[in-house]
Amino acid sequence: MSLVKMRRQAKDINMPCDEEVNVETETQGPGEISDDGADSDSLYSDGNTSYDENTSQHVTKKQRISLPKFKQYRRATDLQNPEFHLGMQFVNQEHLKEAIKEYAIVNGKLLKFDKNGRKRVKVLCRGSRNCAFVLYASRIDKKESTCVVKAIHAEHTCGRVDMLRYANSIWSSERFCDKMRKNPNWIVGQLQDKVREHYAMNVTQNQVYRAKILAKKVIKGLYKEQYERLRDYAEQIKKTNPGSTVVIKTELAGDDALFEWIYICLAGSKKGFLEGGRPVLGVDRCHLKEPCSGQILTAVGVDGNKGMFPLAYVVVEIESKSSWIWFLELLIVDLGIQKGLA
Repeated sequence: MSLVKMRRQAKDINMPCDEEVNVETETQGPGEISDDGADSDSLYSDGNTSYDENTSQHVTKKQRISLPKFKQYRRATDLQNPEFHLGMQFVNQEHLKEAIKEYAIVNGKLLKFDKNGRKRVKVLCRGSRNCAFVLYASRIDKKESTCVVKAIHAEHTCGRVDMLRYANSIWSSERFCDKMRKNPNWIVGQLQDKVREHYAMNVTQNQVYRAKILAKKVIKGLYKEQYERLRDYAEQIKKTNPGSTVVIKTELAGDDALFEWIYICLAGSKKGFLEGGRPVLGVDRCHLKEPCSGQILTAVGVDGNKGMFPLAYVVVEIESKSSWIWFLELLIVDLGIQKGLA
């Protein structure tokens, strides 16, 4: 608003001739709502009004009204203790179902999927007949995979349960994989106690046993992946122990190379046997108890203290005359044996 000075001439002899009258007029600023009800381009909240001495105008500080943002579900942090809110968004339906199952385990609630389709999910609590918990979520759009919680009543009137179908071997292996990596010698009873301590859930011995197997695969990797890196292992042996001998025998099956045998003789063992070992050499074999079954053939010498001195070994598919010949021929070359003398 501005002040306008108007000078009025006196017509009456009793009125002063030079009287100043201050008339206050209002100037509408951009973005404000006028008195006649016309809408502005954008809405602003009420702000503080100040007076500008240079322009002789009242300046109003305007703040834009921001709508509330819906919470985004972040699996890395929210999966430990899931909470659901109206309008909460999930990347896809798999993350939503995983969070619902984890919520049931953490809180000990008997949740059931009443509707479990590709586009929508409805969850009810069956802990008691009168429990009012309900959650309904669906996709934002047919082309989008994002799911949104559209209706929820998060209060429970039921008690806690200590056994759920969601707390299975797969879940146990995923939640306790890091702890089993640090404690590989855990027995079944110890893992059961850890599950009961952290989640107040009871799991069976069979579930824990299968969970240990799954965690072991994750920790050590699948056997197929380990065999694919066998040549890297051979190169690492030659790099860290120069002079070692590593021979891998494979068989081509189309474009793939199938593993058959591997021979390993470390340079340190070879040098120690030739310089200080007794001229006695023994061989033996044993079975491998792994998913990729086979047998290991070994050559053992005798050191100066009449103790066993490991020299070389071979992993073969099965003990046979051809596998022994292949093993001993490589060992003879490594030790430099000629006519029975090394």
